[in-house]
Amino acid sequence: MAHWDSLSSMETTGDCSPTVPESELYRSLQAVLPRLTDPQQSPDWCNKGMLRWTLHKKVQNNPANSLSLLRVLIKELEKAERWDSRQSIIPLLHTLMHAIIQTAYIPDELYKRVYDFCKRLLTYPHPFCTVGLSYTRQIKTERFIPGLMYQRMITAEQKLKNEHYPFQERVFVLADPDIFSGSMIPAIMEDFEVSASASAGFQSQLEHMRSVVQHTLQAALGPEQCHGSKLAQALRDMGQEVETYFQEVLATLEQCVEEGYRGEGGTLSSRLQQLYSEIISDSNAGKSSLVRKYKARCSFSVITALLTLSHQLACWFD
Repeated sequence: MAHWDSLSSMETTGDCSPTVPESELYRSLQAVLPRLTDPQQSPDWCNKGMLRWTLHKKVQNNPANSLSLLRVLIKELEKAERWDSRQSIIPLLHTLMHAIIQTAYIPDELYKRVYDFCKRLLTYPHPFCTVGLSYTRQIKTERFIPGLMYQRMITAEQKLKNEHYPFQERVFVLADPDIFSGSMIPAIMEDFEVSASASAGFQSQLEHMRSVVQHTLQAALGPEQCHGSKLAQALRDMGQEVETYFQEVLATLEQCVEEGYRGEGGTLSSRLQQLYSEIISDSNAGKSSLVRKYKARCSFSVITALLTLSHQLACWFD
């Protein structure tokens, strides 16, 4: 079971962006929350998506920000509950779950407040009760199998090859033909192809594998048994060998899911502690190799007929 202690978050490693004060996170959060007075097509409404993305990146770029954001979010959720401000609850919850996924260490008190809030949503009408039930189950699973949500998210998003979690994510953008039509389509297609073919800024699959191993070991073992900076350096030094440990970590957590894991962390912690020791030992032995870059698979299609769209979707999901 995870060490839900009072330490701030997953220890930051490498080149991280600066830690953001809670007051700044609060202002960023307020900027993306919906308001009843917001017209749906106003410029301010359109900018909220970019502001939300920026907020998420602050957490992604420096995991130390995730715990601070969690504290701000649960305060806002409890305030929305008291004031019956239901239009804010689901956006806040989605942002909360993103922060939980990025956070390795969560204090008991904070974890309990989040879990109890999601349980209280079960008494609300649809869709609040549905969202509350889903997140209650996810949080409970994460409590007993720390790092599972992060591992599954990265594996599916980045299509990391493995035999234990075969799910992959696809992103579809369905555009209104009255808006994206005529001369705009070639311009959009050209811009899309340039972005898809650019190599700068892409992480390698091995870098994503390293982040999964790093997060899982720190979440499961805690700061006393897992030195974050030392682990990060060891994972960087071993190059291609990190894939072996990624597969081991993935298999260990997914096996816990299959077995309906309800232990107190003994078996899981022991296995992950063994992997941690092996990683540090392999690093001390001086193993290293080159890292190959990869680019995500992207495509741009213009489909105007419903039948063609149905056929294309069937091919994609075959």
